[in-house]
Amino acid sequence: MGTDELKNKYTGCMLGAAIGDALGKQNEGVRREEILKKGYIKEHGRAPTGSLGEKLRAGQYTDDTEQMLVLARSLIACNGFDPSDFASRIAEWGIEVRNDPARSPFLGPSSSYAIDKLNSDISGKNRGVISHRAVLQ
Repeated sequence: MGTDELKNKYTGCMLGAAIGDALGKQNEGVRREEILKKGYIKEHGRAPTGSLGEKLRAGQYTDDTEQMLVLARSLIACNGFDPSDFASRIAEWGIEVRNDPARSPFLGPSSSYAIDKLNSDISGKNRGVISHRAVLQ
């Protein structure tokens, strides 16, 4: 498989994930039975009232897609997966999101917890080496 073909496949996967994220947020926190009553998602809808994404526009992606983009940038920069680089990037992204009043309300509890753990090592010495493992436990 050539480089261009591989890039196209990665691009397609990322676009598919972003579209799925934007479409799926309208079912976030909704019980399976309620989702089945509504049937298939036929258009960009809004997230349910009371959910983290309720203020997002219809069709807008969530922090899940933003984190996927952070991972993609890390993979490209490091020519593969580097846990320390990825952890640093996620920690920095988390600070940026928390300082942005338009984006901070959409940060999920799992992401918030991970960001706290990653940023708790003030020196940066263990960031991404120990901290990312603690987050995954």
